[in-house]
Amino acid sequence: MKHWHLSLALICLCSTLAGATPYFRLIDIKHPQTDNSLVYAMKNGAFVGGVTDIALITHANADGSIIPASLQRLGLAPEPWVPLQVGIGGELSGNAFMHIGASANVSAFVAGSIIKMCGGLSNPTAKAIGKFMTDGLTLPGGSTLGFSAGIGIDGGFVHEGHFQSFNAMFPGRGLGQILENASAYTIGLAWQL
Repeated sequence: MKHWHLSLALICLCSTLAGATPYFRLIDIKHPQTDNSLVYAMKNGAFVGGVTDIALITHANADGSIIPASLQRLGLAPEPWVPLQVGIGGELSGNAFMHIGASANVSAFVAGSIIKMCGGLSNPTAKAIGKFMTDGLTLPGGSTLGFSAGIGIDGGFVHEGHFQSFNAMFPGRGLGQILENASAYTIGLAWQL
């Protein structure tokens, strides 16, 4: 129960610091945010597979930022991110896994910070590239496409075509070893429909 109280306190603190209500938003069924990524194990960098995630909780720049305004004026861009996403993925050898994690629109944060620190862009082509890197590519129907990176855990529920037990999905002795074996990072594309 303490964990829920801590999470609620953190959300309230972030909302207060950001000066926006709400700081986090639940999934918008009409315009879900999805992510297609490649997953790599943190333990050894091995390729795990491809995954498609759907964001259950999101944060957009329009909802404020925990980065203080003084740092934003110096050029540090706000942080669009997804604190909770879930999905299913796999690879061609008959393995399938579930994925739970978090991700951020890295192009918006990194490119936005670099562009602001350099004093902006003046060339029309550079402006277009900067807009793509920070706002994403606007697709027909109002959806957007951007780059994402994230972390999470994954558990293989199918291995070489056979369903796995919970212990086989998350191998290891004790929580620390299980998390070490299941931790992964993702790199991919995110879009809002």
